[in-house]
Formats: sequence, C-alpha cells, structure tokens
Amino acid sequence: MRITGGELCGRTLKAPKGFCTRPTQDRVRESIFAVLGERLRGARVVDLFAGSGSLGFEAISRGSAECSFIEHSRPVASLIEQNAKMLGVSGRVRIIVEDASSGRMLWSSGGPYDIVLMDPPYASGVYDSMMRILSGSDILEPMAVVVVERDKTVVLPEEYGFLKRRRTNKYGATYVDFYQYLTEG
Repeated sequence: MRITGGELCGRTLKAPKGFCTRPTQDRVRESIFAVLGERLRGARVVDLFAGSGSLGFEAISRGSAECSFIEHSRPVASLIEQNAKMLGVSGRVRIIVEDASSGRMLWSSGGPYDIVLMDPPYASGVYDSMMRILSGSDILEPMAVVVVERDKTVVLPEEYGFLKRRRTNKYGATYVDFYQYLTEG
C-alpha cells in the first residue's frame, strides 16, 4: 500500500497481516483527496476505524497539520505508530486505542476537527450511530467535512442534524459520501 499524493507520495505503508482490515483502494483515496483539495492545508484530521492508517497518512502527506488515528486493535495501532516513525511524521500523529463506535473517543481524541475520515468495516452496521454521534458532538469545527466510505448496499440519509450530504462519489461497489457540518440552516 502506498501514499498517492503530497510530500510523502510513493512511500509504502506497512499493512496489518492476519487482521480483517480493508484498506481504501488507491484510486478511491486519490479521488477523496482531490475533492478535499486545499481544505487539507493546516487541517486537524481524525481517522476513525483507522486500520492501516492509509487515509490519515494520506491527509498528512497532503498538508494536514495533524491526524488522530482511532483504532481498537493494539497490534494494528502499533503498526500505525511504526508507519508514523518510518515516514518521519510522529510529531503530527496521535494514536488512540479505542473502539470508535463507542463514542468515548470524542472526549479523548483532541478535537475539534476540520476533517473526519470514516471507513468502518462495511458489515459493522455503525454508520447511522456514528453519524448521529458526530452530528451531536462538539468535536467538529464549523464547516467541517465528514468523509464516509461505504458499500453501495448501505444507504445513508441526506442529513444528520447539522451534517448535510454535499456529494457522493461512486467507484463500483464503493461509495464515498461527503457531509458538511453546517451550524446554521
């Protein structure tokens, strides 16, 4: 798995072996970050359900100030830490070993955030509850973007409180939704 753009472009990440992770495909990552564009410059990012950390490291490579990685598996979180050291970005990384779907990470993750990257296991069924947790919390900056990767069989509403869907990109069976946090109508 490699980083597809920015200052770390082409660098390879160690991926978990023997774990049920599904890293985001290169072409999907490239598209996500093309949409985010300049919004990444200096942004505070959180990578929920981090797995390999590919989304968070891509954000750092493309100019985010920092990224918090939320990962429930200690061995996988350790691999994220190894990748951060190998890439020379440890000072811009915070790793929290916690189940993102519990919502407890909201109080320990270091927000508020400009960008939330959410790519849970497709069959986990946590999409709706996570979106409700995010929309009702104070970890989002005004105008923050929440990026949700999902299987096409998972259907999400246009709105969750102040989170409004702005676009959906489709890549075969993978859909990516971009929600924006609007604190007013």
